[in-house]
Amino acid sequence: MIISRKIRTLLCGLLSAALFTITPLGTLDVRATTQDDINAVKAELAEIGKQIEAQQGVINQLTENKGRVVDRKIAIDTKIDLTLRQIDLINKQVEIYDSIIAEKQEELRQAQEIEQAQTDLLRSRIRAMEENGNYSYISFLFEASSFSDLLARLGDVNDIMRYDKDLEEQYMSAREDVEKIKRSFEDVQLQQ
Repeated sequence: MIISRKIRTLLCGLLSAALFTITPLGTLDVRATTQDDINAVKAELAEIGKQIEAQQGVINQLTENKGRVVDRKIAIDTKIDLTLRQIDLINKQVEIYDSIIAEKQEELRQAQEIEQAQTDLLRSRIRAMEENGNYSYISFLFEASSFSDLLARLGDVNDIMRYDKDLEEQYMSAREDVEKIKRSFEDVQLQQ
């Protein structure tokens, strides 16, 4: 009888600890998409895993000591509740990852649109340069009628060269963004 009181006391303590540490399901926002939310779910899953292990120890001890059937049933019911909570958290984690993946897909789509626009702009500029290939910057500068016209033309050539360089840098930046977002997207899919 003394053993069953100790087991009953231990069982009641574990039940009360489990009730105080388990948070309601509604505390996680389905739209939450940060790594902090994922880490919080993982931490809660780890805590529930520990509680399930402790509850299994109580069940094993009750079974070995031929404890009362009611006490074993309570212990098994508690383990089932913890396991259901664990399943709910895993589903919540999957929802978070699905949300992150959807955001990454949209981010990737937008980056690809920007890259395509930059590609089209760069191609049209290269095409224009090829079509006017027989007309060079030097000939443009030598056609100046005065020194002030030469300075103005020099400024124009400088502006065109700067524009071409900026256009190329914007294209490269857009291309790098797409690659970075693709890697991030693949990482999130791998984590899921």
